[in-house]
Amino acid sequence: SKNNNNNNNNNNDDDDDDDDDDSNNNNNNNNNNNNNNNNNNNNNNDDNNDNNNDIIISHQHHHYNYICFYYHYYFHYYYYYYYYYYYYYYYYYYYYYYYYYYYYYPYYYYYYYYYCCCCYYYYYYYYYYYYYYYYYYYYYYYDYYYYHCSSYYHYYYYY
Repeated sequence: SKNNNNNNNNNNDDDDDDDDDDSNNNNNNNNNNNNNNNNNNNNNNDDNNDNNNDIIISHQHHHYNYICFYYHYYFHYYYYYYYYYYYYYYYYYYYYYYYYYYYYYPYYYYYYYYYCCCCYYYYYYYYYYYYYYYYYYYYYYYDYYYYHCSSYYHYYYYY
């Protein structure tokens, strides 16, 4: 529910700005169209740098978090690229405005979904060990909560 509320708020903000900016942006469309390719290349480079930094931070805490972090980041990365191009295509005059939100909101949603991703990721391993190695049940039970708390720590710390 928290995600839905945030998404709705974002859409409302965009609609409000649309009303304010609509009269001023028709003349800017051509300029934005000409500059989009260069700006898009710069965005790709920025994303790659962010990805490297996030992976290093996560790897310092635990290898399992690193795996979850890494694959989840790619899910998130492509998801926001889809969203980014959606806005790019339909709202050219939002290009610079949305550029700000493109970095701000992924940071927020990224860590939220990262927590959920790890939760399910460790549940998968938990049942895997439970099914195949009954005598590991209590041992892994301890590890599950240890890593689970670690995911909480990441979520609140980076949030």
